[in-house]
Amino acid sequence: MAQIRQKANISLDVWFEVIDHFLYDRSTLLASALTCSAWLPRARVHLYSSVALYKPETYRLFSRTIAGSPSLGALVKELELDVNTIQFKLWNDPSEADVLFPIEAARNLTGLHSLSLSNDSHHYIHPNVLDFIPRFAIATSLTKLLISDFGGRSPKTIIRILEHFPHIREFTLDGYFSKDDSYDPTETLPSDFCKNLRKLILIDNVLVAPFLAVMPDHITHLWLGRCFLIHGPTDPKVSYTDLARFKKLESLTLQTHHLDGIDWVAEALSHARCDELRSLTLVYQCECRRTCRTTIAQQHTEISRLAGIILRRPAFRQLQTLSVSVDADLDANLEKGLEDVDDATELKRRHMRGLDDVLRGCRDREIQVEIEVNVYRRKSLPRGYNPATCVSI
Repeated sequence: MAQIRQKANISLDVWFEVIDHFLYDRSTLLASALTCSAWLPRARVHLYSSVALYKPETYRLFSRTIAGSPSLGALVKELELDVNTIQFKLWNDPSEADVLFPIEAARNLTGLHSLSLSNDSHHYIHPNVLDFIPRFAIATSLTKLLISDFGGRSPKTIIRILEHFPHIREFTLDGYFSKDDSYDPTETLPSDFCKNLRKLILIDNVLVAPFLAVMPDHITHLWLGRCFLIHGPTDPKVSYTDLARFKKLESLTLQTHHLDGIDWVAEALSHARCDELRSLTLVYQCECRRTCRTTIAQQHTEISRLAGIILRRPAFRQLQTLSVSVDADLDANLEKGLEDVDDATELKRRHMRGLDDVLRGCRDREIQVEIEVNVYRRKSLPRGYNPATCVSI
């Protein structure tokens, strides 16, 4: 008598865990969505949670989808837009904005938390594009805004965008390449300008001062990165005097590079007036290429100088945690003979011991000191190839 096969009775929750495992595997998620109707809702959660639009066609297809389905629009948590690809569409015909992403579609982004605007070409942003961006401000659930690689004639380009997003709590400006400091920080701004902003991140920007001057002083978390600016006779002076405005800072991060040194970091620390500061992070990056000539001792001397400022400044009396992160390039040591170090373990040990010594004064003042050393080396690549990529050891 033939045996009757019984189907395995696997709980739907188990299948959901399997689907969750392929969170970043788009092809598998698409296959799961087509497998059975019971899997479709779970697969959609991951497919729509993070969306990146890089071409005009994808703008139109995606906006059409969520305009007709509010439930799908509500699944979108992160949205990344490359505005350069639509710039040519909007340049001559502003009405194209309603074709690319109509207001009805933006209104259905009821669960949106993060919006990223990038301009990969670094080209000047046309005013019609600036008029297109505010339609996403209708998503009042939005808490994070990131703008990267925007070029402009004035910081007003960025400030004009921010005027439409009073509800965001975190703003990141990464790579704003402009040398025009003609913007008047005393210019009247809307009363609700960035009223909920608590975290400000400024990374790799040519101009810093105008944004420190206009951002609300109730910010509690501030991150300042290196300033990409080759100083010439006509370049604006980099200034951190307005850092004194932020008296409610609870955490401050300063990220520098061995090519830039620490002079600007020392200046920034000298202007700090944040008596409520609890956490300070110093990040010292070392680019993994043959131009690196900074020795271990030089790096430790520079960090010791910063530690001295921290101990002397009244603004840091309430400091509880000091985090120091240093990048170390093993190949630079091997090629240049900077130190008698021939392996990653020894290089890391030398850094840890030296940093522990220069930061002992902070520990004596009962500041919790956290030290992180990342040792990198370039990959072995064919001769003539530029080894821009490095690996962490």
